[in-house]
Amino acid sequence: RNLQFVTNTGKTYPDRMYIITAHLDGRGGGGAANDNGSGSSLVLESARIFAPSNVETDISVRFIWWTNEETGLNGSKAYVSDRAAMQGIEDPPGSGLYPEPSWLGLINPDMILFDHGVPPQPDQIPGADMDVDYQINSTFVQESRALALALQAGSSYYSTDYPAEVRSNMSNTDSYSFINFTASVSLRENNRLNEIGSGSDPQWHQTTDVYATYSEADFRLGFNILQMAVGTVAELAGAKVTSTPVPGSAENFPSEFYLKQNYPNPFSTKSAAKGNLSTEIVFLLNKTTNVRIFIYDIRGKVVKILIDQKVIPGRHFVTWTGQNESGSYVPSGLYFYKFQAEKFTQTRKMLIIR
Repeated sequence: RNLQFVTNTGKTYPDRMYIITAHLDGRGGGGAANDNGSGSSLVLESARIFAPSNVETDISVRFIWWTNEETGLNGSKAYVSDRAAMQGIEDPPGSGLYPEPSWLGLINPDMILFDHGVPPQPDQIPGADMDVDYQINSTFVQESRALALALQAGSSYYSTDYPAEVRSNMSNTDSYSFINFTASVSLRENNRLNEIGSGSDPQWHQTTDVYATYSEADFRLGFNILQMAVGTVAELAGAKVTSTPVPGSAENFPSEFYLKQNYPNPFSTKSAAKGNLSTEIVFLLNKTTNVRIFIYDIRGKVVKILIDQKVIPGRHFVTWTGQNESGSYVPSGLYFYKFQAEKFTQTRKMLIIR
């Protein structure tokens, strides 16, 4: 039941968070370099990237390391049992502190180094890819699929060598404890049921699971998964690097204008029960100027102009309901929103699931 976690507290939404997690325990007689030294290292490196004082996020991000994954997911199950009911509760009231922010999604890297095909070849195969798995028979299947697709989209932008593949049969990993509570995915070198369970990695739970076993190409696959995870979570959480951080200041941004990541992201234009019928876009101004924000699709076609007017200094927000200029709902997919103020422009991505 033991675990350790650290949290980057969101500046705009401290009561909500994404979780990146991995298990610390390995078994099989080797060094557990891949299962699960690799996943634990990814979470550690992710935490280090978000740790500097001049890295801020709109939404909180928590990094968790579990024990007892190998003996029944005991650590993650205990976390869910102990803390699910604490989500989003300010404690003490009025303090602005949230010991357990509401869970927006959980990303769990497990084995992330070895894609040598089935049956395995001596070297990393040319068609090696990164597996993003979610569980189709879960309460949060649509949200989990949306998170998986967001990671896949992120891989095409952030990962330097290998593509990502999305599958719907997650198994035997800590993220499974969360499938009926929040969007949950696992990141792996191969699908757990179809490939790892069929012998795709001969080092799995063997004495050969030591770092000397893996090649530069293997480590590069793991690094690509790190790129995908950190880049995507940074976007989802609205991360930014401030050039001159001021401790305790309400807003730290490097220029006269700044555009935050929309929330929620992804969002749905159909499910009223989930409360995600619109998304909010926040922008910051240090002076009065004309502001223009417009939405465009992956082909570069403008689908909606959200604002085109003079705005005074401060924090402002606009909402988008997923409708185009004619009032019709746009289809599911990846969209971009562009912010223009004088000569300053900034563009961010959003994902719609219907």
